[in-house]
Amino acid sequence: MRILLLTGLAPLLNNRIAGAAVVERLRHYRKFCEVKAVSPVNIISSDFLGRLSQRFSRYPVNRLLVEEDLAIDYPRYFLVPRDKPIKRIVRSISQRMRPDVIITHWGPTGWGACSAATEMGIPHVQFFHGSDIHDMRFKNRGSYEKTRSLIQGSNICCFVSEALEKLSEARFGKARHSFVSHNGIDTHIFRILPEKRQRKQKVAVGYIGRFEPIKGVDFLPEIFDRIRSARNHISLEFVLIGEGSLKKSVEEQLHLRRINFASFGFVDQKRLAEIMNELDVLLVPSRNEGWGSVILESIACGTPVVATKVGGTAEAIGNSQNGTLVEPGNLFLDRFAQAAIELLDKPREPQLLSQYAIQFSWANIVSREIRIIKETLKLN
Repeated sequence: MRILLLTGLAPLLNNRIAGAAVVERLRHYRKFCEVKAVSPVNIISSDFLGRLSQRFSRYPVNRLLVEEDLAIDYPRYFLVPRDKPIKRIVRSISQRMRPDVIITHWGPTGWGACSAATEMGIPHVQFFHGSDIHDMRFKNRGSYEKTRSLIQGSNICCFVSEALEKLSEARFGKARHSFVSHNGIDTHIFRILPEKRQRKQKVAVGYIGRFEPIKGVDFLPEIFDRIRSARNHISLEFVLIGEGSLKKSVEEQLHLRRINFASFGFVDQKRLAEIMNELDVLLVPSRNEGWGSVILESIACGTPVVATKVGGTAEAIGNSQNGTLVEPGNLFLDRFAQAAIELLDKPREPQLLSQYAIQFSWANIVSREIRIIKETLKLN
C-alpha cells in the first residue's frame, strides 16, 4: 500500500517536536507500507510571519530529514485561501507517485487534499486532532462549511478522542466512516527513570505545552500561588516548559508574586521525559483538549496529572489512580489547586501509573489504524 500523507502539523527548525504525533505515525507506517510525507507551507501566513517571530515558526527550506530514511517535504505556496494550491500540490505528487490512499492530518490542510483525492478517485482519510474541530465554531462561515464538506466528503474520518468524534458529529454531521485512534506515546522514551526520581531534592509542580489561551496557561500564576500558600512549609519549585504568545506574561506574573520557578523553551523528548520524572504533579488546566498526549507521557513517567475535564482529557487519564479531573466552572482555580495539593499529600505509586500507559504505545496505535483503514477501504 502506498500512502501520500499531508500534514499541517510538522516539525519546525526551532521546534523539532512539533507535529510529534504525525512523525511517530510516519515512523511506524514504514513498517507496513510505502509513505511520502508533505507539509505545505503558506509563504505569507507561515514564512513571512515566522520571520517576524523567529521563536515560533521557522520552517525547513525544502525538506527535513527526520531520520536517515524518513523525510518530510515542505513545498511553498503563495495564495489565500489555501484550498487551491494544496489541491495542486496533491495532484502533482499523486500523478508521479500514484498512491493507494491519501491521508491528511489537520482539518484545514484537508480542505484541498480531499477535493483533489475525490477528483482523482483516490480514497481520502482525514485525521482530526482537536482545534480543527472545536475551534471552527469561532471561525467564519466559510471555514465551517469547508470543514463540514471535508467530514462528509472523506472516505474515513479519524478522531484522536471519543469526545472529539461526538463534538464533530454534533456540529458537522456524521461522517461516512469514522473511528477513534488516540495519539500514542514512545514507551522507550517516556518511562520511569529511577536515577531521576532518586535524586529529587525538591517537590516540583509543572506545566508542559503551548502557552496559548486554549491551554489555560493564564490560570497558572493563580494556581501556583494557591499551591505555594497551602504548602509554604516545604521546598517547592514550579516548572514551565514550552513557548507561545502568553509565555512572557505568565512569567511576569510569577515574578510579581515572587514564585520560585524554572522556565524552559521547547526541549527534545528525551529531556522532556527526564523532567517529567522530576515532577511530582503535572498540571493541564486547558480550556479544551482534543486528546492530551502530554497527560499519557507524564503518566508513563510515573507522574500523576491534574487536568480540566474537557475534550479527551478524561479518556487520557483513564482512572483516578492516574490523576484528578476538575470540572470547569465556579471556583475553578480553587478546586484545581486543591486537587494538585491532594496529589502532593498522597503520592501515587509510579509503577502502577507507568503500567497503565503501556497500552498506548505507538506500535499498538498504528497497527490498529492500518488494519482499520485497509479493511474499510478494502486495500491490500
